[in-house]
Amino acid sequence: MAEQITMPQLGLTMDEGTVFEWSKKESDPVKKGEVLLVVENDKSTVDVESQYEGILGKILVAEGETVPVGAPIAWIVAEGEEVPADGGGAAGTEEAETAPETSDTGTEEATEAPAAEKPDAGAGAAPQSGTAKAGTAADGFVLASPRARALAAEKGVELAQIAGSGPEGSVLEKDVLAAIESGAAAPSAVTATAASGAPVYATASGKTEEVTLTRIQAVGAERMVESWQNVPQFTLQREIDAEALLRLQAHFRETSETKISLNIVLAKIFAHAIAAHPRLNAEWIGNGKIRQHPSVNVGIAMDTANGLMVPVLKDCTTRGFAALAQDWQATAETVKAGKAGPAELTGATVTLSNLGMFGVGWFRAIVNPPQAAILALGGVERKPVETASGIAFRSVIQATITADHRVVDGAYAARFMQSFAKMVENPVLIYEGV
Repeated sequence: MAEQITMPQLGLTMDEGTVFEWSKKESDPVKKGEVLLVVENDKSTVDVESQYEGILGKILVAEGETVPVGAPIAWIVAEGEEVPADGGGAAGTEEAETAPETSDTGTEEATEAPAAEKPDAGAGAAPQSGTAKAGTAADGFVLASPRARALAAEKGVELAQIAGSGPEGSVLEKDVLAAIESGAAAPSAVTATAASGAPVYATASGKTEEVTLTRIQAVGAERMVESWQNVPQFTLQREIDAEALLRLQAHFRETSETKISLNIVLAKIFAHAIAAHPRLNAEWIGNGKIRQHPSVNVGIAMDTANGLMVPVLKDCTTRGFAALAQDWQATAETVKAGKAGPAELTGATVTLSNLGMFGVGWFRAIVNPPQAAILALGGVERKPVETASGIAFRSVIQATITADHRVVDGAYAARFMQSFAKMVENPVLIYEGV
């Protein structure tokens, strides 16, 4: 019996998704549980497994097209069975069956480039001399799926040397495989960078080009504009003594089998300070009302090859440092591999952004709606301070809270900063609810 595959809902807020990559092609056999396609939503790219077994009879939505949740995207049929006559079911898929450049329902990203400029399905060989790769932006960044990046990093090949067959010329996993088999892929000079999850860069073309952001980046940009325009946010900054914080991290380094980073220590302290000031663990819902959350789930801003992502550490006040560190290690690996889904990326009630590893002293972050607060942390610095015995050098850290003024006022946020500073300077206080 023919089974219609529809765009899945990969999160409570997802109302549409983009077919980023088909893992199977028409007429391929499909087993239940096999990855059928990769879908990109507003938070991540997610492998979608088949719920049925049979033959991929017809693909209704091409790579790069965006359709609503529940819209038909493919048919799986039994051996020898024909695809139903209506093709796309009740929703209709005439547009999906048309080439992307003429589709009325495809995304802007899928229709900007003329068909002649897109690589053919047999991508993998290097493009002709003088032809720019569609997936390489003006700054040298190579558009590629997470699976393609992971494979290129594993095999040590240069993404910039591979012509992509995905949306806007992005490199897909099958393109990397084809390039490796044909010998067209050159060894990568930036394999270590790719493996670390950082963006991979190639030589810039020297030409002015329009760059299409990934869906994650585009939605993030829209949300930041929405936040800046609609949320009356204010910022408070405070310098905090970090000597005890560093001693605690050193203690964990010497006594714990689990690697507990400074970021995890700060995330847990942040959560306890938030718990002591629950109005910050809330969201504005309108009509003079806010919604306070029962647990503190800290989203931690993370730089990835696909742009800024914010994985979530849940129930930070009820779990220990080691448990949080183990959870974060597993989550971070999933995110870097491009396999993060709603479980890793949804549910944050506040956000922590730390740019100290880049040498940033302090900065102001933008509230991530519907959350009411985001804490920005700079790097630990050595500064001269006056003590009872004279001038001494001590380690300090700059903390900046940005909050929604509809939910809290400046005095409330200032009291939170007092509590956070006390807990950083004397971490045992996290267990006393100061």
